[in-house]
Amino acid sequence: MLSLRIFRQFILRSLAHNGARCVAAVAAIAIGVAVMLAVRLANSSVTETFRAAIDAVGGEASLRVRGVAGRFDERLFGELDGLLPGATFSPAISTMAMVVGASAEPSQTNPFPSGELLQVLGVDILDDFDLRDYDVLRTAAGDTRSARETLGLLNDPRSIILTEKFLRRHGLRVGDPIRLTFDSEQFEYRIRGVLLNRGPALTLDGNFALMDIAAAQLAADRLGRLDYVDVRLPEGADPQAALERLRERLPEALVVEEPDASFGRTNTMIAAFQFNLEALSGVALVVGLLLIYNTVAISVAARRDEIGVLRATGASQRTVMGLFLGEAFLLATLGTTIGLPLGRALASYAVAGAAQTVETFYIAGVAESSASQLRLTLGDVLFAAGVVGPLSLLAAAIPARDAARVSPVEAVRGNGQQFTKPRLRQKHVGLVACLLLGWALTLVGPIGGRPVAGFGAALLILLSGVFLSPVLLSLLCRFASRLGAVGGMPARVEMRLAGANVVSALPRVSISVAALAAALSMMVAIAIMVGSFRETVTVWLDSAFSADLAVKPVMQSSSVSEARLSDHAINVIQTDPDVADTVGALSRQIPDGDRVLRIASTRLDRTLRESRRLFKQPPLAAIEAGGFEPGQALVSEPLALQRGLGRGDTLSLPTDNGRQQVTIAGVYYDYSSNQGTVLLDEATYAAFFPQSDPSPRPQSLSILLKPGADPAAVRRRINDRLGDDEQVYCVTSQEIRTEAMRIFDSTFTITYALQLIAVIVAGVGVASTLATLILDRKRELGLLCLVGATRQQIRRVVLCEAVLVGLASQVTGVVLGVLLSAVLILVINVQAFGWTIQFRLPWAFLAGSSLLVVAAAAAFGWFPAVRAAAMNPLATTREN
Repeated sequence: MLSLRIFRQFILRSLAHNGARCVAAVAAIAIGVAVMLAVRLANSSVTETFRAAIDAVGGEASLRVRGVAGRFDERLFGELDGLLPGATFSPAISTMAMVVGASAEPSQTNPFPSGELLQVLGVDILDDFDLRDYDVLRTAAGDTRSARETLGLLNDPRSIILTEKFLRRHGLRVGDPIRLTFDSEQFEYRIRGVLLNRGPALTLDGNFALMDIAAAQLAADRLGRLDYVDVRLPEGADPQAALERLRERLPEALVVEEPDASFGRTNTMIAAFQFNLEALSGVALVVGLLLIYNTVAISVAARRDEIGVLRATGASQRTVMGLFLGEAFLLATLGTTIGLPLGRALASYAVAGAAQTVETFYIAGVAESSASQLRLTLGDVLFAAGVVGPLSLLAAAIPARDAARVSPVEAVRGNGQQFTKPRLRQKHVGLVACLLLGWALTLVGPIGGRPVAGFGAALLILLSGVFLSPVLLSLLCRFASRLGAVGGMPARVEMRLAGANVVSALPRVSISVAALAAALSMMVAIAIMVGSFRETVTVWLDSAFSADLAVKPVMQSSSVSEARLSDHAINVIQTDPDVADTVGALSRQIPDGDRVLRIASTRLDRTLRESRRLFKQPPLAAIEAGGFEPGQALVSEPLALQRGLGRGDTLSLPTDNGRQQVTIAGVYYDYSSNQGTVLLDEATYAAFFPQSDPSPRPQSLSILLKPGADPAAVRRRINDRLGDDEQVYCVTSQEIRTEAMRIFDSTFTITYALQLIAVIVAGVGVASTLATLILDRKRELGLLCLVGATRQQIRRVVLCEAVLVGLASQVTGVVLGVLLSAVLILVINVQAFGWTIQFRLPWAFLAGSSLLVVAAAAAFGWFPAVRAAAMNPLATTREN
């Protein structure tokens, strides 16, 4: 009880009197907890919902058979009979369709439309009914068919069954027509039934459709080919034994795996991205913990007299240390309590951001539904408390230990408040040690495919601010004092006093500067990284898109769509009188072990000559002169880094003819996907995939016009000839670049919010620091007034101190931010995503943000300055 009474009198009263400092620390912890929790919720929600989608679509399948290169010839399906007695084999087609509507129509104002996507599953109804959990309702008047009979209606190639949720959202009913786009062509279907909210209908927020397998093959232009075959084993059968049996007896063109293997491949693809989010959220929390360290350290420095009285009246070192650790724990508890609901609110935005970055249709569809289903569980609360509580105690341990070591004699004499030269030298040593260790960690490669050491280096850079801040602050104060000694300088006396005051309180002020610099360094680092990335992407876009026009199906607005141009669209484009040449390109994703490999195809010789593609390792001169030989390929930088490949190495690819070796002729820069791409020549692609892709129509056409042709006129002519039945967009290279940069800028809009938060945190931190210093120097301020200092001079002294603290924080933050951005760009991004970003310093931003931070420091310092000038000199002198 005595300890609680002391805590209430000694700690709670102090926090109440220093509300600004307390609010800044609690707010920083709340933001850190919110970001950390939002990322945790988003990652777990997306992953678990994706797994649920896989399980729902997979139904009761025990195993899944697919081709070595993904899709395979359906004639191989007949060879599965008898391999597993009693098992049920159900073939399936999985594809996407786009709902035709106003949002999917290209226009002058919207050249890049994006319609609503449907995941379409084509199945053999008789074989598949018992495999997946279909709950089908026929709602036409007087219709009493069973679910199996309703599914039988899908034998009509223009029939489709949609989910209850989708129909309700669009105001549709059974019997209504619906127009869908497959590839670039439109088709009209008739809604034959409703899938109630069970099984597959629960996936993708209801954007799921069921078709007969033959109709799906026709719509997706996959006649004679299957995506996979689901296998349901008889009751009591051992799945592992069946797996081994099938592996021994399957044809060479087929492989067998567990149904959730696709989840594992996607989870591998997004693991690095999720780790980066978690690590960055941890860095945000570190900033909050530094502010706790700052709050407790300032409290200790400002109350040495009171600590001395406590020790003189019998309080033990353990009691004093416990009081300040309790203060840190209280601040952390308040921050965690506020951060929990805030993190839940931020999680939905994080889910959407994760979906766009991962670029996986399942994830993108899941994002909308999972965001509304996020819930804080007891495990999430315990996780946040288990992380923040111990870390806050650790952050406060050093200042709390210093408080416990204060003796009554030292407190009365005022010892220990100055930074001696030996202590400053220790700061130099600590700074060099942190930077050297951080540099050493940047040399360590990824651990488990993740840049663990890189984030360790980033953390050390943040911590080095504790050693850098007193060094820079002392230099700035000396400069201010010397500047104030120059004759004729306005407010020169005030500048000298401000410099001397800050130097006298260097231990406590430097702690504040270090905490504020940590927040500012994050702003600077992210701004440099985004600016560098933007400039790099701009150069890449200029090199990658050099044709006059580009044509793609509207469905290609989804980056993982495999929609292709129809033969009619290709013929219309190639026969236009102003078209000199066209270069087609296509890509598909193929399972490759625990990853998904992107295989692309184009005319490599023409691409090498016309596209001005940027190479990290350019093809040899002999290749440029003589052309590509069969079996040669280009690979993207992310793939080369993932697998440690370079020019001249060989790469094994899964193909229809088994695994085939290709020689890497060059490594090119690619910022469209971090998945990794193998770029093959059209002839090599056709030789590798004759069964799974017998008629490889292009997904896009780059159009080269004849000299003097008008791109706008050619575009109008192509659109008119294609009509409304072909859903394509035809755009110029400039429009592609403009749209890409618009998406880029909107993706990183959060950087402006981070800048605002950092400036506010810096301003509040400066104000709280000055308020504490004023309370500690009341007697000095009173004496200044008694010897003739005016209120205006007192205000100017405090404002000069605010500018010094703000300037020191910004300079420290810029130095740390530049180092931190170098780690993010040159180490973490390369190891996590395989992207080499050109390092660029945004000088205009750095100058503007520095002026803004200093101005904010002066503005937030106005209130403490007015408060200091309003003190009664006689009263404050008598009190002390």
